[in-house]
Amino acid sequence: MNRTETYIARYIGNFFSVYLCAEKGCSPRTVRSYANALSSYIDFIETTQHIRSERITTAYVTKKLVLEYLSWLEDKKNVSVSTRNQRLAAIHSLCRYLQRVDVPHIDRWQDVLTIKTKKGTAKPMLFLSVDGIRLLLNQIPTDTISHRRDLAMLALLYDTGARVNELVLLRPCDLHLEEPAYLVLQGKGNKNRAVPLQKKNVALLTE
Repeated sequence: MNRTETYIARYIGNFFSVYLCAEKGCSPRTVRSYANALSSYIDFIETTQHIRSERITTAYVTKKLVLEYLSWLEDKKNVSVSTRNQRLAAIHSLCRYLQRVDVPHIDRWQDVLTIKTKKGTAKPMLFLSVDGIRLLLNQIPTDTISHRRDLAMLALLYDTGARVNELVLLRPCDLHLEEPAYLVLQGKGNKNRAVPLQKKNVALLTE
């Protein structure tokens, strides 16, 4: 091993526990995504460079290899462009961390950071009309607590534009049902936003 290189495993623990979690405040979902991405990159190095994971050093994180990895994902693993870009985002984040802890190779990390995300083909957005939503909501019975819960959840998703994971994360303290009624949604990056509630939604939530 080149004496200026270090086994990549030496940096991984602090990258996740200190850099991503403590400093950046990344969500558990982001941390899992980045862990999967780096595991995938290690798999690529093992497969194409014929080197065991515990022997992989910083020398195997280069712009050339990362570009080959991205092509390998699309050509061999048949991943989507969005998944390809997510994997690249994880490697970019690792290189930003390495710029601070492995300064002698800072030019290499900055070189990797010049790799651009790939533009994918935009899919047409599918949506229901207002009449379609009304018909859907009218199909839900209201004779039990669970049915009324389902109706309230679907109505909230439609009227507030909340994501499913944002709805799942709602807490009682996020609901403010007195006038002017609103709820607080926790979005990506743990950023909160207040969304007004219509009277019909308040009625569903207080039944």
